[in-house]
Amino acid sequence: RLVILVAIAGVVLSGVRVFPEVIVPPYDQIDPLLKRLWLNNVTEAAPMMKAKLSGILAFALFPVLAGIASIVALLWAKDKERDLWILAALTIFISAALAVFWQGRSAGLATTVSGIMSAALIGKLLEQVNFRTALIVAVIVNPIIPGLVGSKVAEYFEPKISKFSTGGGAGCYTERAFSALRVEAPGLIVAPIDMGARILLTTPHQVLAVPYHRNNKGNLAAYRLFLAKPDDAKRMAKDLGASYVAICTKSAEVAILSREAPKGLMAELRDGRVPAWLTPIEKPKGSNVEAFRVNLD
Repeated sequence: RLVILVAIAGVVLSGVRVFPEVIVPPYDQIDPLLKRLWLNNVTEAAPMMKAKLSGILAFALFPVLAGIASIVALLWAKDKERDLWILAALTIFISAALAVFWQGRSAGLATTVSGIMSAALIGKLLEQVNFRTALIVAVIVNPIIPGLVGSKVAEYFEPKISKFSTGGGAGCYTERAFSALRVEAPGLIVAPIDMGARILLTTPHQVLAVPYHRNNKGNLAAYRLFLAKPDDAKRMAKDLGASYVAICTKSAEVAILSREAPKGLMAELRDGRVPAWLTPIEKPKGSNVEAFRVNLD
């Protein structure tokens, strides 16, 4: 056995030597500038404990109740069925803890398992108790009501903030918001990271920045252009071969980049000061997307 363990250890160490990225922290490859200005503001990549109380309760109440229900179900479970309820409770509580203390994206696992086990519990109650009890549990332990009630109660104790303080509004992401860009000749658009996927979906254009952490080079190039002073940004746009620049005035990204560089291109565009090398494209009604043609002649 010792020889086998040594052999396994050797294989693992060899793998680490060949693929050293497996032992570095998550998102270690992201440029520090992007990490500070973008990733640290991505809700799902942050622990939920940093969110508002209403946000935590909206997620956590259902898994917690489902986890407790799974433990209660052990009272009548037997043999292998008992093991399944134990596994369910552990999975729910561990994934919920990961979401609260590590990354919010772990919430999906907790919610999924909670939904499955809640349905199983309600079925058990129908089979072994009665319809009324099953209905009461279904009302209490479900994906909507606990979180909705808890979050609404918590909102009364939270300070009111702008709805755009952590993200964009509807005028940033609807198909109509990008309709003016859709009819323009295909080209490369320099836009904030959060707009990238929507531009690819609704227009024929290419983009530099998209909300994927492995797109380090493109995301960084877009951010550097927006943070640069207009004259420097013009040179960058030429080097990149950019055809258009676009921002959404209601996006949190615009506010973040403008605060970072008060004299940068983003701040200038946000305040309506458009440099001569950019020509505004008329935007459709209800859109908060400001788009510009790049003129480098």
